[in-house]
Amino acid sequence: MELRQVEEALKDVILPEPRRSLLELNMVRNIEVAGDRVKVLLALTPLSDPAKGLIQESVRAAIERIPG
Repeated sequence: MELRQVEEALKDVILPEPRRSLLELNMVRNIEVAGDRVKVLLALTPLSDPAKGLIQESVRAAIERIPG
């Protein structure tokens, strides 16, 4: 897996309001790729806990869809 693939996958993670991706909103602070392991650091402080959980699950699902 490559950094470029993870960035592409995260473009599909859209927040319900304001209907923009995490990348567009600069909420992705860091991405680390080591083989098949990926670590994504997000800035989610102004969101409620249920919203944070939903976003985390959406990020996980987007990364799991990356082939390879």
